[in-house]
Amino acid sequence: MLIDGLLAQSIPDIVHQEREQKKKHPKVHRNEPKVSGNENVPHESESNKKIQLPDPSPLESALLILAFGLLIVGGLWFLIVAFRTSIGWGLGCLFIPFVSLVYLIQYWEEARRPFALQVVGILVLVIAVVL
Repeated sequence: MLIDGLLAQSIPDIVHQEREQKKKHPKVHRNEPKVSGNENVPHESESNKKIQLPDPSPLESALLILAFGLLIVGGLWFLIVAFRTSIGWGLGCLFIPFVSLVYLIQYWEEARRPFALQVVGILVLVIAVVL
């Protein structure tokens, strides 16, 4: 009972204090400068400016999608070839850095076509970024 009475008394006090603080310190909105003086007008700094990037053309978008598609297909194909060799090679290529490079060198005949597909994907990506 005593706690309920304290809460009932303290809630109106808190609301009253918040109203008093709002009266003392009104919010200044970015788009609505304060009329009373220039000291409270927010200035747009260099860090607040948004950088406008040009919209990519349909050709650039298509090349990016093609490049990422080639890279994903080539990478999955490379993993499939490595797993066909052995589970150890497949897991190594998947989880251990530079094992894919060792596999590529050691099993060039099996891995050259997926590797070539990834190289083509990288070239398409570079062309898309340069445009």
